[in-house]
Amino acid sequence: MPQVRFFEVWKHPDGMRNTRNGLLLYEDFDDWLTLKGDFAVELKEGLLLDPRQMLLRVVTCENVGSPHSLGHSQAFFERLRDNFNLLETTEEAFINNNGAFSSSSLRNATSQEIESLSLVIKVPYWVRGCEALSMHHDSKAGSTRVFMLWITDTNHRELVDFLRSQSDKTAYEDPLLLPSWVLRNHRRAAEAYRAKIDQSLLNIEHQIGYALPGLLHYKPSKPQAQSSLVEGNGFEDIVRRLHASLTELGALAMEANFGKELGAFLKKLAGAGDFGLRSISATQSESLLHLVDLNTNLYSTMAAQVAVLKERVQSHINLTFSLIAQEENKLSRTVAANSKRDSAAMKTIAVVTMFFLPPTFVATLFSMSMFNWGTEGSGAGLTSAYFWVYWAVAIPLTFLVVLVWRVWWKWEEKRYLPDMSRTK
Repeated sequence: MPQVRFFEVWKHPDGMRNTRNGLLLYEDFDDWLTLKGDFAVELKEGLLLDPRQMLLRVVTCENVGSPHSLGHSQAFFERLRDNFNLLETTEEAFINNNGAFSSSSLRNATSQEIESLSLVIKVPYWVRGCEALSMHHDSKAGSTRVFMLWITDTNHRELVDFLRSQSDKTAYEDPLLLPSWVLRNHRRAAEAYRAKIDQSLLNIEHQIGYALPGLLHYKPSKPQAQSSLVEGNGFEDIVRRLHASLTELGALAMEANFGKELGAFLKKLAGAGDFGLRSISATQSESLLHLVDLNTNLYSTMAAQVAVLKERVQSHINLTFSLIAQEENKLSRTVAANSKRDSAAMKTIAVVTMFFLPPTFVATLFSMSMFNWGTEGSGAGLTSAYFWVYWAVAIPLTFLVVLVWRVWWKWEEKRYLPDMSRTK
């Protein structure tokens, strides 16, 4: 089972806001919910803190299993959901792969003021992590209950540092506090991933000698270097990396668009008063709104930069194919020149053979013992009686050689044609 951690804030009778966090074992879960046993909080002698008086209760859990599951027991989730008054759609949103966000508010029938707000956020599962948040905020009590999934130990420490770094402790009563952290954390992760893609593209640009963007610097790669890339399948690796970058940039564009929409969603809720922002600290509320607005704008610039990166990648792909074509043309010209020289040499050999082969055949034939050149006037025949043996052996042997050649040619053709069909 994944580890469960908690962070909670309560208000002491002297007005101070106290915090604590730690690891939560499953067997201690009920005691923690009801503030019993080791989790009881004594406000003063004989007076214990009621769980409903907790200003902020946050439960974080790391899912070590499938991203399409809650990663822990259904009984644990339902117990927490019912105790925290979380939305019924929390589970469906959490196991969604493409990201989701939604809200639901309860208004006073008379004053139409917000009495409670429920919110669920799930970032897309692609670039890095897939943080999910389900929250219920009670405007009257200023209390908030939050369940966060896919929060690693490192994420939890960062979250605790973020919460404790709030100079104005009234931020613990602001329902925008945790959603703004999710928005910022997701953007930072996406930005870090974008930087890795950018660095990968820079490395490819140095490798193929492409102009560095924005620096008006161009250092063409040496012809020997390009030839070595072709011969060593370097361009093939570059094309694979470029196409992989296109896939990653497509995912990153989705992340950036989701972040923009989530930021606009949070700003709309806050601007419409759906968060029920209290008048405890207007400065703190404005600070969180500024944080949301900043990250929303940064998502917009990220989306624009991703579009530029896509154009760069496509330009690199076109350049790479052009370089490959140039190198192949050079090789083709070299092969053609060598073939032409070989053809000229073969023609010379063929011409010389045409002059020498007939006399050679005649000389060889007439030098055989089948001819009796010294029998002049003796009455013996010029040719031997066994001259027919020469033709009896030579003619069948010639046909045998032609037959073997023909069988071999058909076999080679049978192997060659499938290879040609695969290349079409």
